[in-house]
Amino acid sequence: MAKPRQSKKPHAEAAARMTTGEATVGALIAHGIDTVYALPGVHNDHLFDALFKAQNFNAQGQVRTIHTRHEQGAAYMALGAALATGKPQVYTVVPGPGLLNSAAALLTAYGMNAPVLALIGQISQSAIGRGLGHLHEIRDQAGIISRLVDYSARIRAPSVPSLPAIGSVVRKGDVVAQVSLPSQIGMGQNGQAMMGFLGAGDTHVDVQAPFDGVVIAEPVAVGSAVSPGQAIVTLVDPTQLRVVANIEETNIGRVKIGQRVTVHVDALNADIPGMVDVITPATAGTSSLLPPSNASGNFTKVTQLVPVRIAVNLGNQPLLLGANVEVKIRVAD
Repeated sequence: MAKPRQSKKPHAEAAARMTTGEATVGALIAHGIDTVYALPGVHNDHLFDALFKAQNFNAQGQVRTIHTRHEQGAAYMALGAALATGKPQVYTVVPGPGLLNSAAALLTAYGMNAPVLALIGQISQSAIGRGLGHLHEIRDQAGIISRLVDYSARIRAPSVPSLPAIGSVVRKGDVVAQVSLPSQIGMGQNGQAMMGFLGAGDTHVDVQAPFDGVVIAEPVAVGSAVSPGQAIVTLVDPTQLRVVANIEETNIGRVKIGQRVTVHVDALNADIPGMVDVITPATAGTSSLLPPSNASGNFTKVTQLVPVRIAVNLGNQPLLLGANVEVKIRVAD
């Protein structure tokens, strides 16, 4: 009797799956990393499983794991190797005390501009931020790391959505960030709901660009906790840039809205046309941290400056925010 033909699709799907540790090791191999300085722990078991498997399929040689006796040793060995070779080096330790023990070397690497990558373990995603007292749990570990290094991110899965980086051009409606919302995890003694994060079970909300523009800053590190109203990504519309010129109060009477302006941009070494857009009805000193008090008894009278906003036509030329410019306003035709 003929047997029904079995589908091989489930086996193919199972073979295509990988753990986050395997994806991480694969990325290390792809970037030429051949050594990981480490102090193993239960939080990093999956990573070390992947490192062991990598010895079998890494055609360019095994990924060597150097076991140290203390987290400081792992971090400082990576720092020393980075300074000696000029090439990126990697170390991995457990979260909490492991991170804190290696923090001095990590901060030194940042200060010396040494290419060091730290793979820090973490407690279960479902327990992050809940304060359940898990082994090596510390409050806001992602926030602590972000203050020590140039860039940090929490890896949640083998692949994550690609979000625009600083300098990227985005269109209105593009996703520029993703926020995980806390869920109710219990009820307090006072009857108020206890909120926390469940990991994969959390609700994720996409943050969309409100207009076409360029990403110029990301003030919040990936994985950090944010508060209502806190800036996550800073966008600028290049077509809406303005130049602010401080005009002496003795000359402001000659300036009128609509007058033509020539703006010399030092960064471009070029002149661009502009027009007086707004004349502020107050001096710059009135909005300063310590406003001056020009009383009649002052011995020296200080000339005040009046901010004047100038609309410029950049065309396709870039303009850096905060760049120095020289302004010439045509007060008479």
